[in-house]
Amino acid sequence: MVALSGVVGSADSAPTKQSYEVFDMLSKDIDEQLTKWKDIVASDLAAYNTLVKQQDVPALMLKQTEAGK
Repeated sequence: MVALSGVVGSADSAPTKQSYEVFDMLSKDIDEQLTKWKDIVASDLAAYNTLVKQQDVPALMLKQTEAGK
């Protein structure tokens, strides 16, 4: 999308037919991926969180390190 935006933004005329086609294709792909993400968050993530709570798995903690090491 960023590359397409640069191409379209650099022209002094209206976007080409090919630019619209690429935009439509990328928009469709993004919508499909967002739908998958929403499904994961709605079902798999909730199931995972439930399982973690049932198994009493400790939360992940990041160790603080000294700067430069």
